Amino acid sequence: MATIYLVCDSEAVKDELSMSLDFVASKLVWFNSAQTFLQQCKTVTPDLAVLDMQIGNMGAIAAIHELHLEESGGRMDHVPTIAILDRRADVFIVRRTMVEGFVIKPFASRKLIDAARAVLAGGTYEDTSYAPLENA
Repeated sequence: MATIYLVCDSEAVKDELSMSLDFVASKLVWFNSAQTFLQQCKTVTPDLAVLDMQIGNMGAIAAIHELHLEESGGRMDHVPTIAILDRRADVFIVRRTMVEGFVIKPFASRKLIDAARAVLAGGTYEDTSYAPLENA
């Protein structure tokens, strides 16, 4: 089992994420600000961080970029991340953050569990919900 950091400023989103991630985490730690989360990561590295796209004045994209900058500067260990996206259009930008996984709202708990398990195992996960249909 793993230590997972949840980063969101909505109690409802926290509850939804927590219910899903209880299946894969031995410890869930909630942060309602990205700044507090980033400071904690410098002290204790989680096995996984799940970040909501919208978090106060620093959302998932900026927080994930900051994690990578701190890691590349040798100031912290790598933190595997999953972003919770508000819409399919966010896929374009989140892919550029080198995030290990993403899930698009609204999502079934099973998708988040699958994403967490894949990333914790060292892999990646991309939610294909709402993707454009390919021509046959």
